[in-house]
Amino acid sequence: MGVTREPATQIKPFIKSKGINYLIAIGNGAGYETRGIPHAWLIDTKGSIVWEGHPASLKDPQIEALVKDYRPWPTLKLGGDLRKASAYVNGGRLGDGIKELTKFLKKPKDDTLVDDAEKALKRLEEFGANNLAEAEEAVKKGDYDVVVTNLNLLQKAYKGHDHATKAKARLKELEKDKTTKLEMAAAEIFIKAQKYADIGENRYAMAYLRKITRVKKYADTKMKAKAVVLYEDVSTRP
Repeated sequence: MGVTREPATQIKPFIKSKGINYLIAIGNGAGYETRGIPHAWLIDTKGSIVWEGHPASLKDPQIEALVKDYRPWPTLKLGGDLRKASAYVNGGRLGDGIKELTKFLKKPKDDTLVDDAEKALKRLEEFGANNLAEAEEAVKKGDYDVVVTNLNLLQKAYKGHDHATKAKARLKELEKDKTTKLEMAAAEIFIKAQKYADIGENRYAMAYLRKITRVKKYADTKMKAKAVVLYEDVSTRP
């Protein structure tokens, strides 16, 4: 994606004239300053900047090594009897998409779409399973913002599916432990702060982070340590 400070009225003709086919964001690009263009930043799957410089000097093997564990949000481009399933999935309703694909595969009217439907179903099932596994790994590491994000996503996106049921049950189980429940409460605040930091609203991000770093009950949490790091980063941004 590209980032510009130019207004849409000026950037649209430029995009058209240059044949740009990737996402262009309009904003202040807080945290991404450069003295010359073109200048690129490579962000890993954890949201950290792992490389920056002239894009011509960045090679494919570098990118592949750094984003090898990236799992993009599933999208489908299927027509015919699978058009409805595609619409559900692309709208974030993965559980409904699975229902449609499963329904189709029980009595397929078009055999030419069976292979595509099976592959799509497998992909959606694996995406949910991987998010559950990632949440469990995050519990071990104390990355409770990842835990909360993944389990909430699964409950919403896979509504009516087993993945959502498992996510809901896991959240309830984690909240039975007082220490973990406190970590997750701090994680909810941290997630809000991170969202503001991502769009350059640093003042609001710091306000949320102070709710973790300056409140006594969060003093011994692992989320406080993460909040301190983010606060130091955000506080130095222009």
